Amino acid sequence: MKMVAAVSLVVTMLWPAPTRSEALAVAISTDGAVTFTLTDEPCVVKGVSNLDNRALWVQKDGKRNEGCWGAHVAYNMVMVYWDDQSVSIHPARMFKPVTRM
Repeated sequence: MKMVAAVSLVVTMLWPAPTRSEALAVAISTDGAVTFTLTDEPCVVKGVSNLDNRALWVQKDGKRNEGCWGAHVAYNMVMVYWDDQSVSIHPARMFKPVTRM
């Protein structure tokens, strides 16, 4: 019985976890009306080839904007191309890393 439990535990630990996307960083407006999330999901905006990951802007009233983001490390900036064809640039310090458990 102990052998079966040990083998089950090893198989569970070594079995590849399903791939899932995760929020990497988030910024929340001071009044809580907007949540701006940077994820590791692939970009879904058509025609964008140089920004790999998905950004999501959600307002308290339910309005959502999808975008694609990339980091400019030399300037500590995050650049986003939005689905409405607008572009925004944000200081990286406004985002807080999302901790995982």
